[in-house]
Amino acid sequence: NRTNESAISRGDREMSVEEMKVIADKASEDFRKAAENLFEELKKQYKYLALGDASLSEAKSAEKKIGGDSLSRLEALKMVEKRVSFELASIGALRNRMDAYERRKRKYEVEIYKKYSIPFACLIFVFIGAPLGIAVKKGNFGVAATISIGFYIFLWATLIGGEKLADRGYASPLVSMWFGDIAVLLAGIALTLKTNNETFLAGLKLFWEKSFKIFSK
Repeated sequence: NRTNESAISRGDREMSVEEMKVIADKASEDFRKAAENLFEELKKQYKYLALGDASLSEAKSAEKKIGGDSLSRLEALKMVEKRVSFELASIGALRNRMDAYERRKRKYEVEIYKKYSIPFACLIFVFIGAPLGIAVKKGNFGVAATISIGFYIFLWATLIGGEKLADRGYASPLVSMWFGDIAVLLAGIALTLKTNNETFLAGLKLFWEKSFKIFSK
């Protein structure tokens, strides 16, 4: 009997890209709605503080009923203070919800990009392995192995560090997950071109030496 997948709690790394996209899109939509609610709250408070709200008229009428000028102003300010404190708490709650939605979206976007960047790294290392393989033939195995390990550690560090930075909102998930791959790819291309140029020049030099010997004879 096949296991019912809906009955199993799956982690984000076990989900497919499509499943994670659905969650990330839902978090993005929730963030948008919360931002709209926050804007409406701020607009409402702006109207209140700009003396354009009906509740402030109630406060003015309360001033007249109380009597003394200093006391009436104090009571009116207390009413404003209570309302502003309440609305600040409401705005803070909306802001916290927006932060939670944003963190959730970034978390799943990181995993989506990671599912592509890690396999692509296997292709990138071809540009590192090919020129280093030529270097090994020349007897520099220790140097080639050290360089290979160095590139691997660099890629691993950028992947882990990028994930932490993206989760905390310090960097874009796209840039964080692909920065290491792009850096290693550029280094691999440069190393490949350098090795190819050296091989080409060495072959050209050998060709001219052999040609010179043939013409000398």
